[in-house]
This record gives sequence, structure tokens and C-alpha cells, in this order.
Amino acid sequence: MPDLGIFVERLPRVIIERALRDGADPEIAKKIIATYDDRGDVDGLLERLIADGCDPVTVGLARNATFMIAKDPQCLIEHREFIKHIHAKFYEMVDDGETPYEYSIPYPKIVAALKQADYEGYLSSEYEGNRHIEDAEPVDSVAQVRLHQRMLAALIDEEDETNV
Repeated sequence: MPDLGIFVERLPRVIIERALRDGADPEIAKKIIATYDDRGDVDGLLERLIADGCDPVTVGLARNATFMIAKDPQCLIEHREFIKHIHAKFYEMVDDGETPYEYSIPYPKIVAALKQADYEGYLSSEYEGNRHIEDAEPVDSVAQVRLHQRMLAALIDEEDETNV
């Protein structure tokens, strides 16, 4: 049962913004984000921050980056026979007036891999961003799940250009 949290290509903004609201150092936060997004050594960065006596909130952001994974969605294909259900994790749905999209996780690549694997199982929306915004704004989990479901429906219904 894969959790799509293994495909986080960009450090989730909701996690970054929460750390900044809690007092993380903005300049060091930029380094953490760049290191993660560029697939750099986040473990080494975390160790350096701890050794330098960096503040706990900024260290916490760096620690979060060490928990994230950015696997290639094509790995789903080689395990297709074992996959019956997927936790379709998401942190932040963005609605720009077109098809909604997830900021951190590359759903178009994931759904394309699932189509290539002829996946016929379930995708369960798993909203993880709520705990990172509840200090700053009301959480509308239903709206976020609705956007996630719209995005999934659009991606699933999208014609596969390789088969046209």
C-alpha cells in the first residue's frame, strides 16, 4: 500500500510557512528548501545546523526535510502486481482557476505511471497539510479534499498522449 508521500519533489510550503511563523531563520530556511529541492545532502545540513547551535525551530524544519522522500514515480510500475490501494497523500492543493494541483507532489507523473502499470485499485485522499496551517487560518479540509479529487479525476480522465 504505497503512500504518495514518497514522491515529494518540493518541500511542502505549508511546512515551511509554519516554521517561519514559529520563528525559523528565513535565510537558513532558504538553504534548507534549496538543499531539499535540489536533492542535496539534507542529513549533512541538519548535522551542521545542530553542531552550529542553530535555533530549535530552524533545526525542526531541517529535520522535516530529512523525513521527506522524492522517489521516481516510475517505481510504481515494477511493483504493480502488489499494489491494490494507495494513500494519495497531499499537503496543499492549489486552485489557480484551471485544474487544481498539489504543490509538492508530482501527481501528473504519478498518475501517468499508474496508467502505464494498468493500475485498477483505489486512491484514498490523505490530507496532511491541515496541521501545518491551523495556527494561521481556519482549516477547510473538505475543500482541500474536493480539490484533490477534482485533480485526480482530471488526471485519470486525461488522454494518454503515448497511446493517441
